[in-house]
Amino acid sequence: MKKHTRKEFGKLLFDIAKIFLAVGVVAPFFSSELLSYRSLSISTSIVILLIIIGLFLIERGANDE
Repeated sequence: MKKHTRKEFGKLLFDIAKIFLAVGVVAPFFSSELLSYRSLSISTSIVILLIIIGLFLIERGANDE
């Protein structure tokens, strides 16, 4: 991967994580069912993983420039 591509891909993952986080915060207000702790923990884990990978790729792309 080129330096700039790696950095932009990291930004994309970070933005996707922010969208998932926003949906996860807003969705329970409109849901008639209670969210299970298992689904909440899985979605939180995915968001944290995407943020970590995104930040890593952004940092790695910035260091290569």
